[in-house]
Amino acid sequence: MVYYREKWRGRLMRVNIEFSEHRVLVAGACGFVGLAALHLAYPGLFDYWPKTSSELADWVAAVGTVSAIAAGFVVANRQQRHQADMQAALLAETTRLQKLYCYRLVVSVFTSAAALINISKNRTKPNFGEDHKWDLVKSILLEARGILDISKDARITDVYFVEQAKVMNVVLLSLHQQLVDVDESSDLTSDFIDHMYWQFQVHQGRASDLAEIAAKKVEEIALPNELADFHKTRDAVSLAAGMR
Repeated sequence: MVYYREKWRGRLMRVNIEFSEHRVLVAGACGFVGLAALHLAYPGLFDYWPKTSSELADWVAAVGTVSAIAAGFVVANRQQRHQADMQAALLAETTRLQKLYCYRLVVSVFTSAAALINISKNRTKPNFGEDHKWDLVKSILLEARGILDISKDARITDVYFVEQAKVMNVVLLSLHQQLVDVDESSDLTSDFIDHMYWQFQVHQGRASDLAEIAAKKVEEIALPNELADFHKTRDAVSLAAGMR
Protein backbone atom coordinates (compact mmCIF):
# COMPACT_ATOMS: atom_id res chain seq x y z
CA MET A 1 0.00 0.00 0.00
CA VAL A 2 1.24 3.50 -0.82
CA TYR A 3 0.11 6.78 0.65
CA TYR A 4 1.44 10.35 0.78
CA ARG A 5 1.98 12.59 3.72
CA GLU A 6 3.11 16.19 4.13
CA LYS A 7 6.79 16.77 4.68
CA TRP A 8 8.95 19.81 5.48
CA ARG A 9 7.94 22.97 3.54
CA GLY A 10 4.87 21.35 2.06
CA ARG A 11 6.70 18.75 -0.02
CA LEU A 12 5.22 15.31 -0.51
CA MET A 13 7.07 12.19 0.46
CA ARG A 14 6.14 8.77 -0.83
CA VAL A 15 5.89 6.11 1.86
CA ASN A 16 5.76 2.43 0.99
CA ILE A 17 4.17 0.08 3.52
CA GLU A 18 4.54 -3.64 2.95
CA PHE A 19 2.51 -6.23 4.85
CA SER A 20 3.71 -9.78 5.27
CA GLU A 21 1.20 -12.49 6.16
CA HIS A 22 3.84 -14.36 8.12
CA ARG A 23 4.65 -11.33 10.21
CA VAL A 24 0.96 -10.71 10.85
CA LEU A 25 0.49 -14.30 12.03
CA VAL A 26 3.57 -14.14 14.27
CA ALA A 27 2.44 -10.82 15.72
CA GLY A 28 -1.04 -12.26 16.34
CA ALA A 29 0.36 -15.33 18.07
CA CYS A 30 2.63 -13.21 20.24
CA GLY A 31 -0.29 -10.95 21.12
CA PHE A 32 -2.45 -13.92 22.11
CA VAL A 33 0.32 -15.37 24.31
CA GLY A 34 0.91 -11.96 25.88
CA LEU A 35 -2.80 -11.49 26.50
CA ALA A 36 -3.07 -14.92 28.14
CA ALA A 37 -0.06 -14.20 30.36
CA LEU A 38 -1.56 -10.84 31.35
CA HIS A 39 -4.84 -12.48 32.38
CA LEU A 40 -2.99 -15.11 34.38
CA ALA A 41 -1.10 -12.38 36.20
CA TYR A 42 -4.23 -10.27 36.75
CA PRO A 43 -7.31 -12.54 37.00
CA GLY A 44 -9.50 -9.50 37.53
CA LEU A 45 -9.25 -8.79 33.82
CA PHE A 46 -11.70 -11.62 33.16
CA ASP A 47 -14.42 -9.33 34.53
CA TYR A 48 -14.16 -7.26 31.35
CA TRP A 49 -14.99 -10.19 29.08
CA PRO A 50 -18.57 -10.40 27.70
CA LYS A 51 -21.07 -12.05 30.01
CA THR A 52 -24.28 -11.91 28.01
CA SER A 53 -25.14 -12.96 24.46
CA SER A 54 -25.57 -9.33 23.33
CA GLU A 55 -22.15 -8.38 24.67
CA LEU A 56 -20.67 -11.45 22.98
CA ALA A 57 -22.33 -10.45 19.71
CA ASP A 58 -20.78 -7.00 19.96
CA TRP A 59 -17.37 -8.53 20.63
CA VAL A 60 -17.72 -10.91 17.67
CA ALA A 61 -18.77 -8.02 15.42
CA ALA A 62 -15.77 -5.98 16.55
CA VAL A 63 -13.37 -8.88 16.04
CA GLY A 64 -14.93 -9.55 12.63
CA THR A 65 -14.48 -5.94 11.60
CA VAL A 66 -10.83 -5.93 12.66
CA SER A 67 -10.26 -9.26 10.90
CA ALA A 68 -11.89 -7.95 7.72
CA ILE A 69 -9.66 -4.89 7.78
CA ALA A 70 -6.57 -7.05 8.33
CA ALA A 71 -7.63 -9.41 5.55
CA GLY A 72 -8.13 -6.43 3.26
CA PHE A 73 -4.60 -5.26 3.96
CA VAL A 74 -3.25 -8.75 3.27
CA VAL A 75 -5.13 -9.07 -0.03
CA ALA A 76 -4.12 -5.57 -1.12
CA ASN A 77 -0.50 -6.35 -0.26
CA ARG A 78 -0.59 -9.55 -2.29
CA GLN A 79 -2.12 -7.76 -5.26
CA GLN A 80 0.46 -5.01 -5.02
CA ARG A 81 3.34 -7.47 -4.93
CA HIS A 82 1.85 -9.46 -7.81
CA GLN A 83 1.46 -6.31 -9.89
CA ALA A 84 5.03 -5.21 -9.04
CA ASP A 85 6.33 -8.66 -10.04
CA MET A 86 4.43 -8.49 -13.33
CA GLN A 87 5.78 -5.02 -14.09
CA ALA A 88 9.33 -6.12 -13.26
CA ALA A 89 8.95 -9.20 -15.47
CA LEU A 90 7.57 -7.07 -18.32
CA LEU A 91 10.43 -4.60 -18.01
CA ALA A 92 12.99 -7.42 -17.95
CA GLU A 93 11.47 -9.03 -21.06
CA THR A 94 11.33 -5.70 -22.89
CA THR A 95 14.98 -5.05 -22.07
CA ARG A 96 15.94 -8.55 -23.19
CA LEU A 97 14.17 -8.16 -26.52
CA GLN A 98 15.80 -4.78 -27.10
CA LYS A 99 19.25 -6.26 -26.45
CA LEU A 100 18.48 -9.27 -28.63
CA TYR A 101 17.42 -7.03 -31.51
CA CYS A 102 20.49 -4.85 -30.99
CA TYR A 103 22.96 -7.73 -31.14
CA ARG A 104 21.22 -9.37 -34.09
CA LEU A 105 21.59 -6.10 -35.98
CA VAL A 106 25.26 -5.91 -34.98
CA VAL A 107 25.85 -9.45 -36.27
CA SER A 108 24.16 -8.51 -39.54
CA VAL A 109 26.23 -5.33 -39.89
CA PHE A 110 29.63 -6.91 -39.36
CA THR A 111 28.79 -10.08 -41.30
CA SER A 112 27.76 -7.95 -44.29
CA ALA A 113 30.88 -5.81 -43.94
CA ALA A 114 33.08 -8.92 -43.79
CA ALA A 115 31.39 -10.32 -46.89
CA LEU A 116 31.96 -7.11 -48.87
CA ILE A 117 35.58 -6.88 -47.76
CA ASN A 118 36.00 -10.53 -48.78
CA ILE A 119 34.71 -9.69 -52.26
CA SER A 120 37.18 -6.80 -52.44
CA LYS A 121 40.00 -9.10 -51.36
CA ASN A 122 39.14 -11.62 -54.06
CA ARG A 123 39.20 -8.87 -56.70
CA THR A 124 42.79 -7.98 -55.86
CA LYS A 125 44.00 -11.44 -56.96
CA PRO A 126 42.21 -12.10 -60.28
CA ASN A 127 42.55 -15.34 -62.10
CA PHE A 128 44.85 -15.65 -65.10
CA GLY A 129 43.66 -13.53 -67.99
CA GLU A 130 41.35 -11.33 -65.89
CA ASP A 131 41.86 -7.67 -65.14
CA HIS A 132 41.74 -6.02 -61.74
CA LYS A 133 38.32 -4.50 -61.22
CA TRP A 134 39.35 -1.58 -59.05
CA ASP A 135 36.27 0.50 -59.84
CA LEU A 136 34.16 -2.34 -58.46
CA VAL A 137 36.38 -2.58 -55.38
CA LYS A 138 36.05 1.14 -54.71
CA SER A 139 32.27 0.90 -55.07
CA ILE A 140 32.17 -2.07 -52.68
CA LEU A 141 34.24 -0.20 -50.09
CA LEU A 142 31.78 2.68 -50.18
CA GLU A 143 28.93 0.20 -49.73
CA ALA A 144 30.69 -1.37 -46.73
CA ARG A 145 31.21 2.06 -45.19
CA GLY A 146 27.50 2.78 -45.52
CA ILE A 147 26.66 -0.48 -43.73
CA LEU A 148 29.09 0.35 -40.93
CA ASP A 149 27.64 3.82 -40.37
CA ILE A 150 25.63 2.84 -37.28
CA SER A 151 26.59 5.62 -34.89
CA LYS A 152 23.17 7.28 -35.25
CA ASP A 153 21.15 4.08 -35.20
CA ALA A 154 19.16 4.20 -31.94
CA ARG A 155 18.49 0.47 -32.17
CA ILE A 156 22.16 -0.34 -31.56
CA THR A 157 22.82 0.62 -27.95
CA ASP A 158 26.13 -1.15 -27.31
CA VAL A 159 28.81 1.55 -27.42
CA TYR A 160 31.62 -0.96 -27.99
CA PHE A 161 30.28 -2.11 -31.35
CA VAL A 162 29.45 1.44 -32.41
CA GLU A 163 33.05 2.50 -31.73
CA GLN A 164 34.46 -0.52 -33.56
CA ALA A 165 32.26 0.26 -36.56
CA LYS A 166 33.58 3.85 -36.57
CA VAL A 167 37.18 2.60 -36.57
CA MET A 168 36.53 0.17 -39.42
CA ASN A 169 34.69 2.87 -41.34
CA VAL A 170 37.77 5.11 -41.17
CA VAL A 171 40.02 2.23 -42.27
CA LEU A 172 37.86 1.50 -45.32
CA LEU A 173 37.86 5.20 -46.20
CA SER A 174 41.65 5.14 -46.10
CA LEU A 175 41.80 2.06 -48.34
CA HIS A 176 39.35 3.65 -50.76
CA GLN A 177 41.42 6.82 -50.92
CA GLN A 178 44.61 4.82 -51.53
CA LEU A 179 42.94 3.12 -54.48
CA VAL A 180 41.76 6.46 -55.85
CA ASP A 181 45.24 8.02 -55.54
CA VAL A 182 47.09 5.07 -57.06
CA ASP A 183 44.54 4.58 -59.84
CA GLU A 184 44.85 8.20 -60.85
CA SER A 185 48.64 7.91 -61.02
CA SER A 186 48.48 4.56 -62.90
CA ASP A 187 51.02 3.15 -60.46
CA LEU A 188 49.40 -0.20 -59.58
CA THR A 189 52.46 -2.20 -58.63
CA SER A 190 52.48 -5.78 -57.39
CA ASP A 191 53.63 -4.56 -53.98
CA PHE A 192 50.61 -2.27 -53.75
CA ILE A 193 48.28 -5.09 -54.78
CA ASP A 194 49.80 -7.37 -52.13
CA HIS A 195 49.41 -4.58 -49.58
CA MET A 196 45.72 -4.16 -50.42
CA TYR A 197 45.13 -7.90 -50.31
CA TRP A 198 46.70 -8.12 -46.86
CA GLN A 199 44.68 -5.13 -45.62
CA PHE A 200 41.44 -6.65 -46.86
CA GLN A 201 42.27 -9.98 -45.26
CA VAL A 202 43.05 -8.39 -41.87
CA HIS A 203 39.90 -6.29 -41.75
CA GLN A 204 37.70 -9.06 -43.06
CA GLY A 205 38.93 -11.12 -40.10
CA ARG A 206 38.27 -8.24 -37.72
CA ALA A 207 34.71 -7.80 -38.98
CA SER A 208 34.11 -11.54 -38.67
CA ASP A 209 35.46 -11.55 -35.10
CA LEU A 210 33.13 -8.70 -34.13
CA ALA A 211 30.20 -10.59 -35.65
CA GLU A 212 31.16 -13.65 -33.58
CA ILE A 213 31.34 -11.58 -30.37
CA ALA A 214 27.87 -10.19 -31.01
CA ALA A 215 26.61 -13.68 -31.89
CA LYS A 216 27.75 -14.98 -28.51
CA LYS A 217 25.77 -12.19 -26.84
CA VAL A 218 22.73 -13.27 -28.83
CA GLU A 219 23.22 -16.85 -27.62
CA GLU A 220 23.39 -15.66 -24.01
CA ILE A 221 19.98 -13.96 -24.03
CA ALA A 222 17.99 -15.69 -26.80
CA LEU A 223 15.32 -18.28 -26.13
CA PRO A 224 15.67 -21.64 -27.94
CA ASN A 225 13.24 -20.75 -30.76
CA GLU A 226 14.83 -17.31 -31.18
CA LEU A 227 18.29 -18.86 -31.28
CA ALA A 228 17.27 -21.42 -33.91
CA ASP A 229 15.85 -18.65 -36.10
CA PHE A 230 19.00 -16.57 -35.60
CA HIS A 231 21.34 -19.38 -36.67
CA LYS A 232 19.15 -20.23 -39.67
CA THR A 233 19.14 -16.63 -40.90
CA ARG A 234 22.83 -16.14 -40.27
CA ASP A 235 23.81 -19.34 -42.08
CA ALA A 236 21.76 -18.30 -45.09
CA VAL A 237 23.39 -14.85 -45.22
CA SER A 238 26.91 -16.28 -44.83
CA LEU A 239 26.29 -18.85 -47.54
CA ALA A 240 24.90 -16.27 -49.94
CA ALA A 241 27.89 -14.01 -49.32
CA GLY A 242 30.35 -16.81 -50.02
CA MET A 243 31.68 -16.82 -46.47
CA ARG A 244 31.06 -20.58 -46.11
